Amino acid sequence: MKKVIITSVILASAVAASLFSQDEGIRLAVARFDDSTTSAGESEKAGFAVSTLIETGMTGIKQITVRREGAIKNYLAKLEMAQVGFGDLEALKGIGKTLKINYLTVGTIAKMENGYEVDERTVNIDNWMIVQSRGCTVNDIPAAAIDIEREMRRSLTVESVSAREKELPDAKKPRISVARFKDFSPAVQKTALCGVLPEVLNSELGAYKDLFVVERKYARSLVNEKILEMIGVVENDNIAASFTNIGIGYMVEGDIRSFKDVISVNYRIFETADRRVVYLGSMDITSPSVLRPLSKSIAAAVNDVLNNRIATLKLASVPSGAEVFIDGAPCGNTPLVYSIQKGKHDLKLRLAGFKTAEEVIDIVPRTINSKSVNLERLSLQLFQSGLGLENSGNWEGAVASYKKFIDEYSDSPEVNQAYYRKGHIEMVNLKRFPEALETFQTLVNRYPDAMIRAEAYYGMAKVYHVMGNKSKTRDTLKYIIEHYGETPAAEEARVANFK
Repeated sequence: MKKVIITSVILASAVAASLFSQDEGIRLAVARFDDSTTSAGESEKAGFAVSTLIETGMTGIKQITVRREGAIKNYLAKLEMAQVGFGDLEALKGIGKTLKINYLTVGTIAKMENGYEVDERTVNIDNWMIVQSRGCTVNDIPAAAIDIEREMRRSLTVESVSAREKELPDAKKPRISVARFKDFSPAVQKTALCGVLPEVLNSELGAYKDLFVVERKYARSLVNEKILEMIGVVENDNIAASFTNIGIGYMVEGDIRSFKDVISVNYRIFETADRRVVYLGSMDITSPSVLRPLSKSIAAAVNDVLNNRIATLKLASVPSGAEVFIDGAPCGNTPLVYSIQKGKHDLKLRLAGFKTAEEVIDIVPRTINSKSVNLERLSLQLFQSGLGLENSGNWEGAVASYKKFIDEYSDSPEVNQAYYRKGHIEMVNLKRFPEALETFQTLVNRYPDAMIRAEAYYGMAKVYHVMGNKSKTRDTLKYIIEHYGETPAAEEARVANFK
């Protein structure tokens, strides 16, 4: 493999050379759109149709000079060969003046079950950075051309493109390209998602102004070569450095799996220098018809990751299956891969039979924040002691023992029983009605899924009655019947005769 060696001085010169003068304007050619991602689109020759319409529609616009595709057909042929590995993409740089263009519009069109997915990117022909992009889902090809033309006319201006080009030397700006998505079943192959999704995602990413996106058609030959290197077909020739030298610091790739009722799309962002994964994401869809919204969501996540706003938390527990709460909100069960804002968060893991684990975690961007928590087995000694003291009539001792159990194990699932026993003693035996009411109220607030909540509500109704609050008594009994109708507490509420 031929090594790509570009020093920082040469790169800076290439960037400077890519800038055009305001007087020169935008000199553009429209390449034939790739329609090979779906057989239906290819049979219709949809790529030729849409690119021809766009080429015609963009002709005659002020500040934009359109050169016909036929005038640069030799360049496009060499480009196509280089993209699949039979040629040198670097050798095609710097020929803009000869071709009389400085930008090339490329794209894809795929015929899907919900119509056509059409994606356009306009790129600088020297560095293949996307300066403008547009994707749309339409029912016919003319509608796609009109949609794309409208966006190109709006955003492909000398002022906007010049401003974007001038930011290129900024090394802090993340640069990314889209690699391939693998399919894992014949069902996924039939949807053509693995071929279409990267193209749609490419366009959606290209619309973000705080990212530099390298057109995937340019990156494809390097991706393919890297794959050959990894499986031993070609020798290691520092391909990772080639990504870095042409400015691709990150790649996004993924896989698509089909299950009975859902299609799972998994993706990851990795650094090209060492393939270190910096983010893991996953989204489930029910139909290929939502491909465009799916791609928008992934693109938004990628943008947030590379601009240090979100990261991945990879969480495990021993034993697994613990409920996970982040900043008080339920997030699933362990093992868990979760997208999370950078910075400090309150983490809580809860599992029946174990002490609830709580701590503050600090999420670092552009990395996989991996954490494993060993859960401490819960001891029922204090709870059983409370039961023993209660059976012997030692009410104060029982309440104290239950309170210690509550304090020790916070909101572990078993603690709801201690709350109820404590409230029951305070109400029935110690006649401490305000304390009993507070205990029952805490139980129903902290344990929204506990069935003993119905009994706690019935205890609250009794307390309200003793304290003379008739309206609260009536409302609480009604609530029990409406929300816990099949419980013993509801049966008691129906026949209650508090006078």
